[in-house]
Amino acid sequence: MKLIEVKNNFLLGFEEFAKEQNFKIVKKDFEIKKFEKEYTCAFQFDYNYWQDEIHLFPFATIKINQIHNICKINGYDLNYTAFINLLFLEKYAKNKYDENTRWKMQYNQKDRFKIFSLNDIDKIIDKTLNLIYKYGLNYIEKYSNIKSIDNLYNKNPFDYNPNCSGLNTHCIIGLISAKLSKNENYDKLEKIYSKIVEDNDFNDIDKVAFDKIKKYLKN
Repeated sequence: MKLIEVKNNFLLGFEEFAKEQNFKIVKKDFEIKKFEKEYTCAFQFDYNYWQDEIHLFPFATIKINQIHNICKINGYDLNYTAFINLLFLEKYAKNKYDENTRWKMQYNQKDRFKIFSLNDIDKIIDKTLNLIYKYGLNYIEKYSNIKSIDNLYNKNPFDYNPNCSGLNTHCIIGLISAKLSKNENYDKLEKIYSKIVEDNDFNDIDKVAFDKIKKYLKN
């Protein structure tokens, strides 16, 4: 089973969806992407590959231009404004999750689709499209603006957040979105995130970036 065959056959199953929803199939990145004026969103497919088995991880991702531009100006390479595994999103949407759910799903390999032959692809396309239509499109629509990102990160800043890669990016995205949305609690949030960065064992890149961004937002 060749990886290129699997990827090409899999993406073929999304041509109708892409046309219908104004997405573009990007083969080289193995994703379905849409470019809007204020944000870029995608359904992307990460994978682990062995000769006789492929594990496919479906994600919804959002990049809001204003947030990423501020990160870029300050030398920080932010991966996404928000992203989530679609199989986890199903549980998240139904409130059937806690801070351990994502790790349990990884451990039990419930966060992925498994492909053992080309015959498996159509079934997995159908399952993926079902997740996209039921949860993925709504996720992108809901979180593709600054105000909703501010609410997502800053309504309960101490709570577990499965929409980012960790506390390090939560602090940065939360701070920027609070500033851009003119959150009335910005000063309080700045202190909260500064304390989190100070108290946690983040790498120097994250700590330096947070401090630079905090100073930048004061101007």
